[in-house]
Amino acid sequence: MAFKSRVRSPIKPRAGIEKLDAGPKGMVLSFRGNRFANPAALIGYLQDRAPAIKLRPDHKVVCVQDWLHATTRIAGVRRVLGDLAALAEQ
Repeated sequence: MAFKSRVRSPIKPRAGIEKLDAGPKGMVLSFRGNRFANPAALIGYLQDRAPAIKLRPDHKVVCVQDWLHATTRIAGVRRVLGDLAALAEQ
């Protein structure tokens, strides 16, 4: 059985994130209304970090990582959320 972490963060609303699921293999997140405040910056971010982070056809962002421990998982999620919040505010 996989352990899933839920992170409550004030960054989520700033980044426009509606749902985030993180587990030992990475995370999947979706944006509120399938919209991001700065789509061009998001595409650049995804291109810079490919293939570890990609956009699925259903507009969900997938981050593939080995986060076996909860502490690394939380740190990784916070890092990606912080990056997305900064992009949304540009």
